[in-house]
Parts: sequence; structure tokens; C-alpha cells
Amino acid sequence: MISRLSLHQVIMNFLKTVRCDNNYFMLSVKKKSKSPGFPTMISLIMAVILMATISPVAADSIEITPPLIAMENYPPYHYWVDETPQGLDIEILTEVFSRIGLTPRFVRRSWKRSLNDLEHGAVTAVCSGMKTRAREEYALYPSRHLSLETNWVISLADSKLKISSLDDLVNLRVGTVAGYSYGPTFDSLPNLNIIERRDESSLVDFLINRRVQAIIGSDLVMTHAAKKLGVDHLLKYQLKLTSDPLYLMLSKAVTGNEELAAKVSNALSQMIVDGTYQQLIERYSGMLTIPTYSIVTDFWPPFRIKDSTHFITGIDKDIMEEIGKRMGIKFIWSRRPWVRCLYEIENGSADVITGIARTPEREKYTLFTTRPYYELGPALYVHDQSLAQSITQYEDLHGLSIGYTRGSVYFKRFDTDDTLDKRAGKDESQLLKMVQEKRWDALVGTDAQVDFDIMRLGLNKQIFKTRYIPRDRIKLYIGVSKKSKFAENKNDLDAILNRLIEEGFIKKAVQRHVNGQQR
Repeated sequence: MISRLSLHQVIMNFLKTVRCDNNYFMLSVKKKSKSPGFPTMISLIMAVILMATISPVAADSIEITPPLIAMENYPPYHYWVDETPQGLDIEILTEVFSRIGLTPRFVRRSWKRSLNDLEHGAVTAVCSGMKTRAREEYALYPSRHLSLETNWVISLADSKLKISSLDDLVNLRVGTVAGYSYGPTFDSLPNLNIIERRDESSLVDFLINRRVQAIIGSDLVMTHAAKKLGVDHLLKYQLKLTSDPLYLMLSKAVTGNEELAAKVSNALSQMIVDGTYQQLIERYSGMLTIPTYSIVTDFWPPFRIKDSTHFITGIDKDIMEEIGKRMGIKFIWSRRPWVRCLYEIENGSADVITGIARTPEREKYTLFTTRPYYELGPALYVHDQSLAQSITQYEDLHGLSIGYTRGSVYFKRFDTDDTLDKRAGKDESQLLKMVQEKRWDALVGTDAQVDFDIMRLGLNKQIFKTRYIPRDRIKLYIGVSKKSKFAENKNDLDAILNRLIEEGFIKKAVQRHVNGQQR
């Protein structure tokens, strides 16, 4: 595309030809000097500018080598100690660029100036910020975030204000940092009396001196700023606004940044898979809030086992705890009937579900891992050994009352057969009980799971597997709600799961729970 270069672009292109420092050049000239250097240079600049404004030229993007990253003080994520950048995001980026084979240069900028420089290509990237529609006009985002932060509405501890919703901010003087985004809901609120300040310390100062009634900010950053001022005990965190990822934002105006964003994403994924990311998170664990996500499931031994205190253990628990460690996050488990689990994944009130089979219906609301973590087969069980020996083909199931878990799938012929006498139960424990008591003739289940329960409950002489074994295989996946924020981590989840399979972690977890029970 042919267009006129902006004045900023002309100057930036010219600066490539002169000695510069932090993208700014300095010309030194003695008073009354007759040296032609200074006027000649000024004339050259003016000539270039004039040419750019009167003739169309190709508007090529700017190239910056090595990568120049702007940052301000935002502890504990990124901050300056004298002239040295420090913080969680800095340590992560140092490792990322080391893996890419580049050495970035960090420069100090205010947040407002950082965004302006990013938009016009004066810096390669900015560390670090939330993803917004406005910023996406001029910024590229890697697929993987650097860290996460939680923003709050904060008042004075002795304030009589009760802020339980954003509506309570109307008619209040609310302090924010200029240029910051606090999430789309807050950013789009109309008629707020916003008082902007340059940084968190000045925001806290405004609040303490009652020049604003509330301020908005990250709990970690605000607490850090308040502690430095000795007033952290005077703050009250009233309303949680968002818990959002922070990204390295790369300028669209800089040549090669699309490729660089992909390389940053790959390096971050590698760090998550090999545990480096988790090690860095743990180093800051005293200051950082570890993000949490919910897993809904039902008891399903040996994958999800109810222990003596009714907590969940088992193969799935081992797998997800290891995934959480490698991703630097925490999973909170909740037990639900299986149908309820599926409903919560569908409406987004839960984030993750384990041990789920893939079906077209579930794909409408669930993101499945690209690879299953285990396979098992469907099987049928009856309360009479002679009956078990007589059932040798599918047609022998007709005339039997067969229990199944409501919401579960087994094999296509059974799932779609309306001619069978199928009885829905809430879980496998109920199915086993109904067959044991001969209230139902049979039950359908998955071999590894039902065999485990029969052995665990000592039902070997009361419930028997039929000779007929369907050839179908049931593949177990980890599922993520399409409405969950955890969906952004899907690529990382796939990479870590693949690594666990290749390392033999899952095989060992199965042996630990199944063979351990057999012993």
C-alpha cells in the first residue's frame, strides 16, 4: 500500500542513520561555532521531512534491533531497581528471549508514553498489559500470557461506603491510572467521575488525602505501593472487578513482530511444559495470587475415588494436579452428579471436566484435548453367572432390564437403541447395587472402572461380566468449557498432557491406583 509517511515515521527512519541512545539522538554544538555539522544536519532533516510531505512513498514498517521493550514500575510484575529491570514478568521474558536467541533492551517509560510509542513503532513491545479491542488496533498479542492480575475497587478502611456493584461508583470520585484498562465492563461505564493519575503511588496518596473516594487497581500492586507509603493498613478492598491475563504487547508497526509473537508463544509453551514457568511463579508465590479454576466431576473409581473423608483422589486427580503445577495454577474440585457436571460445563459455571467421552453434542459447548489420556472398553454385567455365559452377542440383551448412568455414553449401538429396556441411574454405585439386589438384570459400564469397583467392594461372586464384549473403545478426554477463561490455556493444556503421556506419568498413575488396590 502506498501512502504518505507520518512525520514520526520520517524522523524514526532518519534516526537509523545517526548515533542514538534509547531512540533519541543528541547533538552537541558550541556557542558561536562555525562548524557546518549542526546546520547541515538540521537542513538534512528538514529536506527529508519536506520530501516526505510532498511526495508519496512506501510506508514500510520500522525495524528495531535488538528488541526494545518499554516498561514502567509495576511491582511485583515489573519494576526498576536503579537502572536494572526486575520482577516476575522480567524473569519470564528474560528466559523467553534467551530461548529465542535474542537479548532485549528494557527502557523506562510512563504507561501513557509506552502505549503511544507502541502504536507508532518507537518500541518493539510493552511489558505488560491486558488485551483490549482498542489496543488490538496497533498491538499484537502472543497466544500465551505472561502472568495474571486481579483488579479491585478500593476505599479507605474507615469509609462508610459500601461498594458491592459498579453501580455504587456513580456520583463518586474514582481514581485510575491514565491509560490503564480495568476490563471492558469498567472501561465502558458511562458518567463516572474519573480522576486520572500517573501511577499507583499517586493514586494511593489521593485516596489517603480524601481527594478521591475510591481507586481502582491490582491488589498486589496497590498493596505494594501502600506499604512503601506506610499506609497499607488504611486500605479496604471492596469489590473484585476482574482477574485477567497480562501480555507482552508487540507493536504492529515494527517489522518482524508477527513472527516474534509466534516465537514468544512457543517459548512460553515450552517453559510451561518443562516446568520452568512454574518455578518462576513459585519464586513469587508470596506476592502473587495463584489463579484458580474449577473442575466438576463425579466419583468414578479408579479415576476419581472417594477417600475416607469424601475428598476426591485417583488417576484424574494426579493428572490434573501435575498439570496445575506445570501451568502455575490451581484446580478446585467439586463433586456433582454427572448430568449436573455436563450442565455446568455447558453454561460456563465450571471450567474443566475430566474423564469425558467426545460426542458431537458435547462438542457444541466443550473444547476437548486433542489427545485422549486413556482408553477403555464398554462391558455388560449381570447378577447370575449362567446368564453371563449365555449372553454371547448383542441380540441377547433384548428382554433384560439394563442399568446405565444418566448422561453417559457407551457404544453407539447401545446408546441409540430404543428397543432395549434401559434404566437410568445416577452413578455406577447405584447401578451395582440394583444389579446386586437383582432389581435389574444387568448394567452397562466401562471395563476398567466397573472391574475396579467389583474388586474393591468384594462383589466378585455376585456380579459377573458377560461373554459378549463390544468391540468399541471409549476414549477419555479432558474437557474445557467454551465459556471459561481457561479456554485461553487450551494449547498449553494439550502440550502438557502430551508431555505427561510421553513421560509415562499417566501410566504410572494408573499402576499406582489400580495395582495398588489389587495388592
